[in-house]
Amino acid sequence: MSERFEEYGLGIKCRLSSHCHFLNACLRKKIIPPGFILKFHPGFIPNSRDKVVINKHLHNASLNLIRTSFQHFSSEKDIISSKILSSRNVLRNNSDPNTFGHILDLARHYNSQFYSSLRNIKNHKFRKSQSSQSGHNSVSTPHSSATIPCHPPINQVVLIPPDIVLSPDETSLLCRGLTFSPTPDKSNLFELHQDHEHFYRRLRLLGHFGPHSGSSSPPSITQFSESIIDKVIPKKSSWTPPPNQFPDLEYFINSSRKALPSSGYSFQSHKSNLSSQELSAIKSLSNRTDIVIRKADKENFIFPVDPASCPTFLVTCDVAQLYTVIPHAGGLTAAKVLFESRSVLDPPTHVLIRLLELVLTLNAFEFNSEFFSQISGVAMGTKVGPSYACCFLAHQEFLFFARYSGPMPVLYKRFIDDIFMIFQSPDTDVTIFLDAMSTMHPSRTLEAVKAVSRSSLLVPHDKSTKDIVPLVVGYSPNVTTVVQKTKSLFNSILSHNPNFSSKPIVAYRRAPNLQQLLVRSKLKPIGDSILQDSTTFGTFPCNRPRCKTCKSVLQQPHLKINNFTFKIKSSFSCISSSLIYAISCKRCPDVVYIGQTSRKLADRFREHLKSISNNLGTTVCNHFIRNHDIDDIIITALCNAPSDERKRLTLENKIIFLFQSNKPPGLNVNFSFLLK
Repeated sequence: MSERFEEYGLGIKCRLSSHCHFLNACLRKKIIPPGFILKFHPGFIPNSRDKVVINKHLHNASLNLIRTSFQHFSSEKDIISSKILSSRNVLRNNSDPNTFGHILDLARHYNSQFYSSLRNIKNHKFRKSQSSQSGHNSVSTPHSSATIPCHPPINQVVLIPPDIVLSPDETSLLCRGLTFSPTPDKSNLFELHQDHEHFYRRLRLLGHFGPHSGSSSPPSITQFSESIIDKVIPKKSSWTPPPNQFPDLEYFINSSRKALPSSGYSFQSHKSNLSSQELSAIKSLSNRTDIVIRKADKENFIFPVDPASCPTFLVTCDVAQLYTVIPHAGGLTAAKVLFESRSVLDPPTHVLIRLLELVLTLNAFEFNSEFFSQISGVAMGTKVGPSYACCFLAHQEFLFFARYSGPMPVLYKRFIDDIFMIFQSPDTDVTIFLDAMSTMHPSRTLEAVKAVSRSSLLVPHDKSTKDIVPLVVGYSPNVTTVVQKTKSLFNSILSHNPNFSSKPIVAYRRAPNLQQLLVRSKLKPIGDSILQDSTTFGTFPCNRPRCKTCKSVLQQPHLKINNFTFKIKSSFSCISSSLIYAISCKRCPDVVYIGQTSRKLADRFREHLKSISNNLGTTVCNHFIRNHDIDDIIITALCNAPSDERKRLTLENKIIFLFQSNKPPGLNVNFSFLLK
């Protein structure tokens, strides 16, 4: 009994000692292990100063918890030590000295090994906790939001041709991969307000139609045919239920709107997952006209390509059904050549070839009470399959290039069965090369890309019927506090209303990644930047004899209203069309009206002049008809606009929000967000 307790007690003491050693090291370094982190998620924190205070208190509370645990383990260790001492005395009194010494040595030996293993585990845990919190100081704990640490590059940048010059910062940026999303330095307030308006519309629709508004009756033939048409040509509705149906909902919407930040177009973010040099590299890479950045189809490769080095053809091709068409004899021959090229022929080549032959020839399966054996190729799921296919193709390419004397590509790269080539020669040479490669082996041909039928892509998907009210906003470090405030208002105002039992689900749109920022489908002309530097931006008179717009045109490259300056980056005239324009006043520097038109600027401005002369009661008319003269009106084009009306209206809304002209003294008093 005493012998077993001696071993058991020493094991418990080892555990307690390792705990005390680990906690003592954490206290010295002020590191909080994951199990001791105290988390607190308030619905809303008014400002960052309160957040710092809360994080500091949480950090101190975590340290106090570690101290309490350390004291508890120390007292437990003292208790178990006294019990071990008493059991050791009992064991000494009931056994001879040799037996007692032997038992004591065995117990100490095993527990010494046990304690060493525990120390290794605890040391590994300590180093892991230390590395995860190495970027935090004694106050900035895991509770607080810190800058995301830079991870080592995992992507490879391939230069075509190799003499392309990239700065170290540009290379470091591209090594992050084109799917990497830089943290936005600004929060788009227009998108934030528009996203909340979409959320309010969803709540109004939920209250108007109820959580289960769909009909449970089976659809008729007419409904079925209409549903097929709707799936092919979906109809988007922007209808919003009238307000004031639910007082609680209107109170929530008004409270939430007041809580949204409204001053200025954006507010700065003080956190970034890129260094200042890498942020500058984004601008330099996006402005470079001497390279084109592309992502490889396979593996993590990024290709900055010089357009001047490949003015003719970029060719890609695929090996048709590679895995299943490799003949056993040809594949084994290629494998034998590869095995014989080893510096150390162990295991012997004939043994490896025999094992590979067993893998290739003993692949069988049963179907419909009949047995089938694979007579060509390699099974798709076999681990040796990709290596076997690459080995076969490499051997065939070696034989092909050894005897081929026709036109060659400048660059030839292959990943398993996908081939990428660059030709600086006529397309006839490309055809000759591809035809020659297709005859490289009787059972293998290069396959061109085939068209996919549109009907195979129009596969209907059933829409989810879950009662979910999503709040989708663009990601930014500053948006989370606003979203938490909206959720807190929802829980306090609408959570008890049975019409709005579904809690809102918050989702964040990903910020633009490097592919969206750097990769362009259309190449910039090399002299484009030179032309832009020599061009004067702004709006200029057309000098037509009967034009009434020329004398009111503002010939400046920018428009300044209050403290906001809009830089004009194109050249316009009175006859320019499809644009966003601004009407301002010479006497009132705070007044501006933002409009859009798909017609000529002069035609749209003529309508404004007509509304003023006829006193039609528009907002522009009401301003310039009182104590103003017709010569006080100024018009300027701001930017080009899409031909699509909805996209043009969306751009107009964004610029209205920029100038804050939807609020007095602005003239866009009828402003409203476009809701889908």
